[in-house]
Amino acid sequence: MKSPVKSRAPVHDLQMASMVIAMRLPVMMMEGLTEKSAKTESTRAVSEKLAAMTDGVVAAQMSVMNSAATFWLDVWSGKSPAAIAQATIDKATKAALHPGRKTLRANYRRLVAKS
Repeated sequence: MKSPVKSRAPVHDLQMASMVIAMRLPVMMMEGLTEKSAKTESTRAVSEKLAAMTDGVVAAQMSVMNSAATFWLDVWSGKSPAAIAQATIDKATKAALHPGRKTLRANYRRLVAKS
């Protein structure tokens, strides 16, 4: 049976993402209305997303490579190839989402403390 906390994680992340957007939009709007060239929150928003995406892609690739390296050992130990493939997809997806979730939580804490 899955833990109720783990099953709520995607919903919690969606709620947290909407809160981060709601806290970030007024700051970005004010940056757009000013003449200053340093748009720190806008720059940070874009660069964090690119960094999290890059980290997620690398993590997913490493996860798939690790699963490929142990594929035959798993088959020889009695696991079915279909179960191994599904586990590979699950692990790669989890690895790909981890950097974005980490950044989301950090942004939420930073923006809550800022307001």
